[in-house]
Amino acid sequence: MKAKVETLNTKLQRMCDTPETRREVVKKALFGEVFNEQLKENYANLKTLKEKQIFGEVVSSILIDKHKLWKCDGSAISYKRFQKSSRQSTLVPNVQTRRGRVPSKYFQTVRKFYENDDNSRIGAGRRECVTRKGVKKQKRYLLDSIANLYEKF
Repeated sequence: MKAKVETLNTKLQRMCDTPETRREVVKKALFGEVFNEQLKENYANLKTLKEKQIFGEVVSSILIDKHKLWKCDGSAISYKRFQKSSRQSTLVPNVQTRRGRVPSKYFQTVRKFYENDDNSRIGAGRRECVTRKGVKKQKRYLLDSIANLYEKF
């Protein structure tokens, strides 16, 4: 015959049967709450997305997902799963995938079109310059609306 395997819920049910062992259950629930608060505090102190992902992988497991709340004959003992609400960011953030980048030849084609003297003019004066990443460029002003320039392109 197969030996009966005790799950966490069955162990907890057995422990709740007598008043003496309920103290132990309350201690474990209190430990769970303290542990939960410490995890939340540590998670809040993380700064980068990578750190949060690693933290989530370390903390999450099948057992944590399975046992969201311990129960004792219908009344819940306050050990909740470490999870933020669905409206806020979750413990394990979704990995953001990069969208397909537009090839640089298209950028250059559009830039040349807008920098063409038929479509834009250079601003007058010394203060009409912008420096980005060490490249100094004169400001340009469009001669027509974006919609009309789009049709022209």
